[in-house]
Amino acid sequence: MQGATSLAQLEKDDRDTYRWEYEEYKEKLAKYEKHKKSLTTMNSEIGKTVAKRHLFLLKDETTPYDRMTKLKLHFAPTDSTRKREVAAKYTDLKTPPKGKKIEEWLRQWVEVTNQCKDLDLPEIFEQRAQEDFLIAAKQIDPEFAAAALRDLYRLEVQGKIDNIPTLEEYVTEFTNYLRKSRPTSIGLSANAAELNAQKPQNDGEVPMWESPSYDPKLLVLERESPKASEELSG
Repeated sequence: MQGATSLAQLEKDDRDTYRWEYEEYKEKLAKYEKHKKSLTTMNSEIGKTVAKRHLFLLKDETTPYDRMTKLKLHFAPTDSTRKREVAAKYTDLKTPPKGKKIEEWLRQWVEVTNQCKDLDLPEIFEQRAQEDFLIAAKQIDPEFAAAALRDLYRLEVQGKIDNIPTLEEYVTEFTNYLRKSRPTSIGLSANAAELNAQKPQNDGEVPMWESPSYDPKLLVLERESPKASEELSG
């Protein structure tokens, strides 16, 4: 009813409409207040987590969006910078570091190559990552790396690209190989230089993994399929 100043002056349909719209308003107001509180909390957290020497950047920024935009402008690397940084990390991995534990180096191979994938870097196109890893692994254990590289190249020549293990699989295989083929006194926690310098003793006999014909994949194939193992070794 036009000019009504109370619910009692409204018709029944108008009262129902008013109540429905009022309930909707209260819901929207509650959501707004919750959103406003969250933004206030976020704004406060941004100020708390930024180093004091950088607080001047936020002096004229009052909203979380404006503050994050300003911080990103000053600190976030550009795509090209990020690509150069990750490419440099990948290049460094090709030389096993001295004085560092080998498991850290192995872990970084998986971590950095995943970053390369995210940035679509050419360093890991096709089977480059697997080949680079195995070539680097030759500095730790030439026998394992040579056998794995022969297998990789053979699959490439045969066009069986899908059968080539992933980098993660090569890293896992190499990790397990080192654990089994090296003395327990060294273990995987030993430095790469130590792993390369020490060999297990077996009364003058040539260890299985030092045999020119040794292929670590034969161990797996022999357990799963003796026939396949004979065909590969032949």
